[in-house]
Amino acid sequence: MNRIKIIYIAVFCTVCAFFIDVHNGRSAELGDTSYTGEEAEIEALEWGFKFASAIPLKPHVVDRSKSQYSVLKAYLEMDMPGKVIKFAGRIADWRRCLLFADLAVYFAENDQNIQAKQYIERAGECRNKLQGFQASWQQERILLRIAEAQVTAGQWEMVEKTEAELPPEVAALTTALRFSRGEMDNPADFNKRLDELRAMEASEHFEVQRDVARAYIAILNRLGAAATEEQCTTLKTRVYELAGKLPLLLQNETLFSLGHAAFNSEKRELGYEVLNYTLEKFKHRELNPRYDVALLSALAQIWDEAAGESPRAESTLQDAADLLKKSSLKSADRVNALISIGKGYGLHGDANAAWDCFFQALRTAGMEKNSRPRAMMATNICIGIAQWGVPLTNDMTAEFSALYRSLANPW
Repeated sequence: MNRIKIIYIAVFCTVCAFFIDVHNGRSAELGDTSYTGEEAEIEALEWGFKFASAIPLKPHVVDRSKSQYSVLKAYLEMDMPGKVIKFAGRIADWRRCLLFADLAVYFAENDQNIQAKQYIERAGECRNKLQGFQASWQQERILLRIAEAQVTAGQWEMVEKTEAELPPEVAALTTALRFSRGEMDNPADFNKRLDELRAMEASEHFEVQRDVARAYIAILNRLGAAATEEQCTTLKTRVYELAGKLPLLLQNETLFSLGHAAFNSEKRELGYEVLNYTLEKFKHRELNPRYDVALLSALAQIWDEAAGESPRAESTLQDAADLLKKSSLKSADRVNALISIGKGYGLHGDANAAWDCFFQALRTAGMEKNSRPRAMMATNICIGIAQWGVPLTNDMTAEFSALYRSLANPW
């Protein structure tokens, strides 16, 4: 996967054990605690797809399809492609084509090249049938994802043909990824790849700068523990330079990815440096609760999962919670913030705090007058709980049922 992994099986087991053995309060209201992690994820995601599919196709095809897609992407991120294949046909707009391309990337990443080829073809066929005034940018986005699958599967000739159909600033992602996957058996190979990527940095498009930074991070992941101190310093310096040119959200996403790659590569000193550098940047600007609650929560998850620094994770989560308390966010933004903190507390092992956040989120969603935003928020809550990886409590299931029954006009 190309983003921060928020779920590991070991975390599932730890959290579930804590949830069963230690919990009082809401833990006594649990249903069947014999669920495996995957069964717990399926339970929450089934509710999520149910909420998403309750949104009327007409005139809300965009919101319905977007919500359905988010649930199926979550299934895929949790290594359940069968569910995605089963439900993909229910997505009515261009995101169905994008989902086929996502499946192609997934199978390529897992060395299932026959399936990858199959879904590259399905995505292409689906893309070619798109019509309407928005078809151009939709086709472009799908084609980029197809190119990513081709890169991952090593279909180099096909990648070059696909890239030729894309604008240069869009095709930069696969070009950069190709360079990052080139031979690096010796220092000369490493330097060659960095020279190729350095030439791309001259672009004025921030998308290209972002994608080159991703390629440098991919190189660090690829080198792993074999990376020398000099190589680590070079890659870190280049990522820092590029991150400083990016919009704030992309800047933080890039730095988080670099920190995670450092820990994955057993470069703990570099990982600590990157996370501290990122946190220091938070302190030198005015925080925006709409975005920074989620960013702080994501940072806490890296402290927990990659760095093993539980106290740092807890203090960062507290910073996120304090920032939310002082905010006056509208419902949708408050729900998203509560979901991010809830996941953070859940993966940190504080199930009481996690459930409190998710219940607050659901009740905030329930206050919306129209059913469509209620259903969309409930979908996101379900995904968050699934990413935590624990069974639903009886209380949460009852609230989901009540909210689902309440869905009706006006949408």
